[in-house]
Amino acid sequence: MVVATIGTTVHPTVGESFPINKSKIRGEVSEGMICAEDEIGLGTDHDGIMVLDANAVIGSPAKDYFKLNDDYCTKLA
Repeated sequence: MVVATIGTTVHPTVGESFPINKSKIRGEVSEGMICAEDEIGLGTDHDGIMVLDANAVIGSPAKDYFKLNDDYCTKLA
């Protein structure tokens, strides 16, 4: 899965870019966001968490996995 950590700016397919900040969601502290395809500008699918190939290296930059020039989300998890 792709995880946007605190300090990452995500660039969705539709809408404005926004930074990931530490916040509370449903009363729980959130220190990041598990991303859907449309939340990081890779397509229009918003069905849920992106499932990556088994060869995805945990902790590596998403830009390397997707072969992008920009780092839309920081880490693979």
